[in-house]
Amino acid sequence: MWPPPMCLQFLKLSVSKFKYYYNVADTRHAQHIDKGNEDGLFISCVSSSSNMWALIMDAGTGFTSQVYELSLSFLHKEWIMEQWEKNYYISAIAGANNGSSLVVMSKGTQYLQQSYKVSDSFPFKWINKKWKEGFYVTSIATAGSLDYLAPFCDD
Repeated sequence: MWPPPMCLQFLKLSVSKFKYYYNVADTRHAQHIDKGNEDGLFISCVSSSSNMWALIMDAGTGFTSQVYELSLSFLHKEWIMEQWEKNYYISAIAGANNGSSLVVMSKGTQYLQQSYKVSDSFPFKWINKKWKEGFYVTSIATAGSLDYLAPFCDD
């Protein structure tokens, strides 16, 4: 079954300050993010379950600025392209069962270039093509029946 129902990865970091929010409704995510930003925190991870959001925010991301969009459709392409032009890169993404997505884009990442693909089936060939071009998979998310990938190139 893809994706697995719940997958968590932990890294041992020396993070001095962090917050997490869970069971956050669409209408309440902005207030939690704004409060974290006031405290000097940036979003490091997002997830969704049953159309509710989870947010992890911490002071150890290295990000210098961040923008986000909760879109009722899966991945608002025009918004992502506008942010790339401003040198923001996708740093976190999640999709919900209802097809909406939360995309977080940051400055201060190590990324130089990004590419993504939306597909109704897992895009094995596209991933292999991007690997050969020097890209690496940094994120995978689903919303409804769609898959998302955000590889980056470090050359």
